[in-house]
Amino acid sequence: MKNQKKMLSLLIVVIFSISGINAIYAQKTKYSKKIAVLSINTDNVILNSNQLTKLVRNSLIELDTFEVLGKYDMLDMLSGAGIVDSVCYSTNCLVKAGELLKVDYMLSGSVEKLLDKIVVSLWIVDVDRKSIVKQKLIEFINVDKRLKEMLKITLKKLLEIPIDKTIETALIKENQYESSINVPDVERLSLSGPRIGFTLLTGDEANIIRAESEVGGFEGRPLYFQFGYQFEVSYLNAGKIQALFEIIPVISGVDQGVVIPSLTLLNGVRLNTNGFELAVGPTFILTKKGEGYYDKDNKWHIGKVPDGYVKKYRLDSRGEPYLDTGLVIGLGKSFKSGKVNFPLNIFTVLKKKEFQFGLSLGFNASNNK
Repeated sequence: MKNQKKMLSLLIVVIFSISGINAIYAQKTKYSKKIAVLSINTDNVILNSNQLTKLVRNSLIELDTFEVLGKYDMLDMLSGAGIVDSVCYSTNCLVKAGELLKVDYMLSGSVEKLLDKIVVSLWIVDVDRKSIVKQKLIEFINVDKRLKEMLKITLKKLLEIPIDKTIETALIKENQYESSINVPDVERLSLSGPRIGFTLLTGDEANIIRAESEVGGFEGRPLYFQFGYQFEVSYLNAGKIQALFEIIPVISGVDQGVVIPSLTLLNGVRLNTNGFELAVGPTFILTKKGEGYYDKDNKWHIGKVPDGYVKKYRLDSRGEPYLDTGLVIGLGKSFKSGKVNFPLNIFTVLKKKEFQFGLSLGFNASNNK
């Protein structure tokens, strides 16, 4: 029995040892070919040769198709060979370097700005055959900050690896819809924050606000101070333009001893470059309205409606809470001082028979994304 246990233990050890050796062997033989990236030439772009070479080397490692020789291994192996990486772009030079480095392939290329284009060219040299076996040249739009994406697209096309067509189209084709890909310098302008302002009532509503309480008036001014907060969500950001959904709860009338809550829901479009904005949406206002009628002298009476008169609902301080509605159309412009944004908006509230006009001012710490 003891011998059987020893044999079983020995068998388990042998199995795990073989598995470990196989794993190590598989790791060592994962790549069938070795490649080195010596240097990428640059001309009139924001990144220098060392930076672009590092980007290409890192991208090649991410693609996981070759064993990529490291930078310091190359420098060590080329030390004293008379090969200067900053001028080694020709096929002959790359072949000599590849033989010293004992690799199968050498990858090199250039990135240059020509007129309004950024031209990325990459090629692979087969060291044994002493010739270029693959090459790819792509003209991109002039967006320096997307050099990394441009290099990846060119490298994937060179190696015949599928790419993201959306990114390719945005960076290659002219007159594409602006987006954060091809317009990277324009960041999203977020203006969530507190709002203060006023609303001016007109028409019959203004007259009712001024009227005495005995006839259903509010004995006030048709100009209400208001304060609130704007919450916003950007559901589309296309470079210079973003589409927004805005939620604005507001309290009005505290300056005149009344509390009038409202909630406005807006769909808006904003220019990220200068802060101009247009928004439209419904507003819901909790106010007081009474059921009544107008007599032959056009005087308002609240209460039961006699026969022969038309029942109406009207703003009335003696009435019951009523959820009124309207359509808000607003125009805005954001001003900036240091890290603080100051959005200024003018708006109108369209109702069945009346109009309201208003102005609001807000502020928030700069929150560009």
